[in-house]
Amino acid sequence: MSNSDPSSRSDLVQAELRENPQPTSSNKMNTVLRRSRELSFIQAPGELPENIHLPKYEIGDRCRWVPMTSSDWGTVIGQVLAPVQTAQPNSSQWSWLYLILLDADSPSRPWVTTEWAEEDDIERLQPSGVSQSAALNPLENAE
Repeated sequence: MSNSDPSSRSDLVQAELRENPQPTSSNKMNTVLRRSRELSFIQAPGELPENIHLPKYEIGDRCRWVPMTSSDWGTVIGQVLAPVQTAQPNSSQWSWLYLILLDADSPSRPWVTTEWAEEDDIERLQPSGVSQSAALNPLENAE
């Protein structure tokens, strides 16, 4: 069997457990080292751009979806660089996607806890010194 075969990894782990039923820190480390040698490296897809811009939003940033008739808001808890489809068939472009944990008072929260958003679909909320209603309706207080 090859080293990347899942059944061979399982057999190694089971053999390790038979030999060392009570794990110690040294056999945990040996298991980790052995498993890391078994893993093969993942190669990035060939169409990945050479210059990737940094994500616009960081984990912990408070964001909302760009205003529509109603907008949701929450905290960025994850980010991934992923291919997204473009208007051209069989074509994709790479973009940052953000996992947003919706606030308890966000309109969609009763039926969804988290939601993915594309970078252009969200904007950063005002700092906490600004009231939530002012942050969600910036034109309301404009003179």
